[in-house]
Formats: sequence, C-alpha cells, structure tokens
Amino acid sequence: MIDTIFRDNTKLSAAGAWISPGYNSKGKEMRIRIGSTDSDNPKYQNMIEKSTRAYRHFKSVPDDVVHKTMAKAISETVIYEWENIEDNGAIVKYAKKNVYDMLLKYPKFLHWIIQQSERDDLFNDVSLEDDVKN
Repeated sequence: MIDTIFRDNTKLSAAGAWISPGYNSKGKEMRIRIGSTDSDNPKYQNMIEKSTRAYRHFKSVPDDVVHKTMAKAISETVIYEWENIEDNGAIVKYAKKNVYDMLLKYPKFLHWIIQQSERDDLFNDVSLEDDVKN
C-alpha cells in the first residue's frame, strides 16, 4: 500500500484533482482542477527552471520576481480549469490570464494553490479510487 500512496503518478497529475476554497456569494461551490507541482508535472518543473535561470548567481531573488514567476508557472501549468470563482461579487471566467491576475492580486490564494498542489493524497491511486466511489 505504501507504494500506491507515494509513487509518482504522472497520469493522475495530468488529469488533475478538484479542490475547493469554499462557496461563492450565490452559495455555489468554487472548484479548481489542479495538477501537481511535483516531478509528476514536468511542464511546471521546466517553466520554473527557465524562469529562474537568470537569477542563479544572485544571493537572493526579489520577492516580486518570485511571486510573478510562481503565479505565471501555476497559471500556465498547474491550474487546469475552475468553476464558480468569484471576486468582489463577480464571476471570474477561467482563462490563464485571469488565473494569473488573481494569483498576483491575492498572494494567499497563490500560496494555498501551491500547498494543495503538493498534497500527495490528491494524486495517488487511493484518492482516485475514493473519487470513483463517491
């Protein structure tokens, strides 16, 4: 069983897992389908590698650069779609540009997405079996 829980599963990461930050003002569940930021997602890994290459010789990278880099990588390679996402009472349609803008606007949202994308339990065969049963 430990092999099922902790092995890399590129197929499940590519399919994505639905997560929810809660409900919008109309009582509809806000849902986001995400992939992993692990080695299961080579597109994410490659984007981070390319985006940070110029800063390799710096002692530190400016916070705004890190935030923009992460927002771009997450919006392009981790968030696959969303439903019922609301900002200030208005529904925000899924588009990579809208995702990027929301991640820049709300740093805690970006941080939460990163935390969720690192959860092994979302991207293993056990969670897939549970989703199928429900």
